[in-house]
Amino acid sequence: MISINLLPSELRPVKRTPVPYILSAFLVAGAVVSCFNVWAGNNAKNSEIDDELTHNNLELESLQESVEKYNQLSEEKKSLASQLDTINEIASDRIIWSQSLYDLSRLALSNMWYSDIEVDTRVTTNTVETIDPKTKKVKKEKVKVTQHILTLEGFISPDSDGRVSLGPFTSAAEADPEFSSMFELVSWDFDDTEFGTTVVKKFLLEYLITRGGTK
Repeated sequence: MISINLLPSELRPVKRTPVPYILSAFLVAGAVVSCFNVWAGNNAKNSEIDDELTHNNLELESLQESVEKYNQLSEEKKSLASQLDTINEIASDRIIWSQSLYDLSRLALSNMWYSDIEVDTRVTTNTVETIDPKTKKVKKEKVKVTQHILTLEGFISPDSDGRVSLGPFTSAAEADPEFSSMFELVSWDFDDTEFGTTVVKKFLLEYLITRGGTK
């Protein structure tokens, strides 16, 4: 049987080729594969970064223990150094005072004796010259200074010539290199008194401590 299509050519259905659909499928598949590769690559990199981060954290923890130990040892070292300085200062003071007491007994006259030896701390005001940072001129300022004073009290009786004088003692103390390097006579006082039936002088001598103190 012969079939004749009487429809005009412009109304006849057009037979479509499957090639565009196949190409589209290939393009979509290629895009999916490409995205998968990118994802897989990023995932691998993230895994490497995670492993490296874990390794660094572990290494940091081990180093943190070393840092804490170092800081602890540093603090202990500072504490020991401070204690050692204190011990040396105390030992130095003991040596100075033992020597000083020996010097006082060595310098004492045969007709004098001490009734009291003590160290006192006083705060005085001194005037010092400084440079004014603005005007660049010299100006005077008053500053407080802590001084350490050695006070000697005692009595002196007449010597073989009948004189009652501390001059030989103060002169000998000033001329003595050991004693004068640490003490400077700043004031003195004398009072006549009696010791039993003997007329004596009560004395008070004040020496500024120039070593180990503030002059």
